[in-house]
Amino acid sequence: MLETADAVLIFVALPGVDAEKVNLAIRGGVLMISGERVLPDELRTAIIHRLELPQGRFERRVPLPGGSLWHAAERRGPRLPW
Repeated sequence: MLETADAVLIFVALPGVDAEKVNLAIRGGVLMISGERVLPDELRTAIIHRLELPQGRFERRVPLPGGSLWHAAERRGPRLPW
């Protein structure tokens, strides 16, 4: 998390997650990131010996720094860079 004079930037690594399956919300000064990582169809019948990226739904909660910036963000919603 980085804070500049006019923005807070939060970088979250979500390898293998389709951007359309990511949900963002700000409530009570907490950024909630949720989504789903789905195993690609071509791997559904494979024998998986080791898988380092868990599959299925996930949710992360990131407490945001204090300040009135979040009241405006809660009204308009957080923005994705893509």
